[in-house]
Amino acid sequence: MIYIRVSGQEYPATINGRVSDRSWDGRDTAEITLTMTVDAAKALLPDGTAWSIVQRDMVDSVDSDGNLTGEQTEQVQEFDNSA
Repeated sequence: MIYIRVSGQEYPATINGRVSDRSWDGRDTAEITLTMTVDAAKALLPDGTAWSIVQRDMVDSVDSDGNLTGEQTEQVQEFDNSA
């Protein structure tokens, strides 16, 4: 699942991005869809708000020898997008 994190709170999101977007002088861009009203999103993310993308995935666990244990653990990656 993918979320955005604002002020320590996570919100479900769908994100489509472009690396080296030609229409934005070669900068990376991201289109983010949130499950809230436009007014709520504007209130959540006024200009200058620090935020990040959080990706949570369940992955197969392995033991110290590299063998699958039959269990899964949550892997979390966070990407700061404040700038």
